[in-house]
Amino acid sequence: MRKKKPQEVLEQVKVFDFAAEGKCIAKIDGQVIFIEGVAAPGDIVDLQVFKAKNNYKEARVIKLHTSSSLR
Repeated sequence: MRKKKPQEVLEQVKVFDFAAEGKCIAKIDGQVIFIEGVAAPGDIVDLQVFKAKNNYKEARVIKLHTSSSLR
């Protein structure tokens, strides 16, 4: 039986733009992160990564620290 990797948690990430399919975008160290869930540009959030590729990651919001003025 395969062991699952522990899912990566990214803390205090700033969301900076909208993407297709209702997702938002953040960048950490030059890597793009597509965010599913209740994020808006300008939010500061904690994310849990559920899919990681060489040039991008996909994550879900697990905690909202600061709301954007765009809400």
